Amino acid sequence: MEQHSSGPRTGTLNPWLTIWIRPRATIRAYLDSAQPERHLVPLSIVAGIISAIVEYSTNPRLQDMPPVALAIAAMISGAVGGIIGIYFFGWLIAKVGGWVGGQGRSREIRTAILRGNYMPAILAAIVSIPNLMIPGGSLFSLLFGGLTIVLGIWMLGISILSIAEAHQFSVWKSLLCGIIAGILLMIVLVLVVTVIILLFNL
Repeated sequence: MEQHSSGPRTGTLNPWLTIWIRPRATIRAYLDSAQPERHLVPLSIVAGIISAIVEYSTNPRLQDMPPVALAIAAMISGAVGGIIGIYFFGWLIAKVGGWVGGQGRSREIRTAILRGNYMPAILAAIVSIPNLMIPGGSLFSLLFGGLTIVLGIWMLGISILSIAEAHQFSVWKSLLCGIIAGILLMIVLVLVVTVIILLFNL
């Protein structure tokens, strides 16, 4: 009987590297492994915290906030947001993808989000940390800004390819799935804000 390893089969390369250059193959290796959601919670927490720290640190409205308070807020909101995000978007993308012929269940989509979105986001956030220490307007800061744009586009492509692999459909359907999910989120947000305004007479 064939024995399945708990980790992905990506040859001798580290999946943290292969996700950048072979996203579909890396996601498939994870999906075919015995434990595709291995380390899901801790990685989701780390991704959420790092993203929150970078976001808070670059928000002009939070510049006067004490560093300790900023760190605590980032850790709490990032950890909660990371976990809620992967389960919510795993369910949403699985549901929307099914409307356009996708085969992925919530579990497969969570794996695709974890490996194809959270893992690259963690590395990208770590790379961007030195830029937070450089004064704005410097050449190094401008170069880092350009690198951030390139990484953002690259990560978007990785995310689209990862969802396509999990759903076993084309890249175009993956892109359509993301657009539909985004529109649904916007509609829900508008409805929630409208209800709040009406309830509290804002």
